[in-house]
Amino acid sequence: MISFLIGLLVDIFYNTAGVHASACVAVGYLRSYIIKFLFPTKGVENEIVISLKDMGAERFVRYVAILTIIHHSMLFFVEAGGFQFFLITVLKIICSVVFTTFMIITLQYVRGN
Repeated sequence: MISFLIGLLVDIFYNTAGVHASACVAVGYLRSYIIKFLFPTKGVENEIVISLKDMGAERFVRYVAILTIIHHSMLFFVEAGGFQFFLITVLKIICSVVFTTFMIITLQYVRGN
């Protein structure tokens, strides 16, 4: 529900008719599966704090990169309206994932937690 509301809020300000809401809902749905994949210990999804300090650099980068790839892939392919601009869309996804992941990691270092 929170994912949808955040995506809808972005859609309202960018006037994008549900594109961000759909991408955020996909990430929100797949998030628990990604956590179970990265942290196979039973029951850890209720105990883990998502931060660079608590997860460690390798796991945090993998977590952020996977969810960012899912979000941006959904966002850009829905925005493109299909696969007719496949190479351009993949290039946009790669560049956006690299930049977004870099910014998230930088903000985690600045935050200092």
